[in-house]
Amino acid sequence: MIRTRAGCCVATCMLLLASVAAVALTDNEKTAVEQLTAMSASQFQRLQAQAAKGVPSAQALLGIAYLKGVRVPQDSRSALALFMKAAKKQPVAMSNLGIMYFYGIGVEKNYAEAVKCFRAASAEGIGSAQFNLATMYHHGYGVKQDMAEAAKWYEIAALQGELQAQNVIATFYEAGTGVVQDRAQALKWYTKAAEGGYTMAQYNLASIYRDENDHKTAMEWFLRAAKQGHPASIRSVVEMYLHGHCMKVDYHQAYAWLALVRQQDEWTAKTREACRQHLPPEELHQLDETASLEVGARR
Repeated sequence: MIRTRAGCCVATCMLLLASVAAVALTDNEKTAVEQLTAMSASQFQRLQAQAAKGVPSAQALLGIAYLKGVRVPQDSRSALALFMKAAKKQPVAMSNLGIMYFYGIGVEKNYAEAVKCFRAASAEGIGSAQFNLATMYHHGYGVKQDMAEAAKWYEIAALQGELQAQNVIATFYEAGTGVVQDRAQALKWYTKAAEGGYTMAQYNLASIYRDENDHKTAMEWFLRAAKQGHPASIRSVVEMYLHGHCMKVDYHQAYAWLALVRQQDEWTAKTREACRQHLPPEELHQLDETASLEVGARR
């Protein structure tokens, strides 16, 4: 049985080189920001001088400085200008330029131009651009929707180690979207992304094992995702403890996980109350205190 997996949503996970504050930095961009932050005043002045002389690598790095507001006031138009100058010789700058066209940052939103930029950067082997190009085909932004072409680029990006791409191509293989349905390939890519620490892939992989009644393996992966705060995985962990899958029913562990959930919905509230009926007051007090300390430490 194939169920809907957590896959790809343009609004939340399209950008690998983040261009808005709500999107997390990628490893490449973290490295750039760290490099900029670690520079002395004289080193940063040299970077600015090199960019002014037309050195593409300096222009690309300074563009990220303006885009993120590192060492300089945030200025999307200056970032755009620098990326445009560097794009022909710096594929990462070309990829960032595509992101700015996609979101309309410092320039009018233009999906067709975004596709051109992602395609050019993809041809130079930039994994994030390959993922973004796949996403454009997947959702029909700036191009005609084409699941086979999306699958091709997701797999190319996946082969370069892009965790999001690995998760999405796994969903394609599981459902037979744009590719021939292949459970072995789906498991391979889910596992690669899950082992890389990608929570959605950990959840998806756990869900497959749960659907196949391999509750022990499912629990292992649900727990790994839950420990990273993945809400659906926390709920799955709680359900498995309460249903006694591959273990005895454990109200203590179920409540311990529920106590970590700060956003209370009806299911959480009812399940917490049900667990409370099976635990002594002293134990509940201790669990609540432990959860409060753990939540505080995460902030």
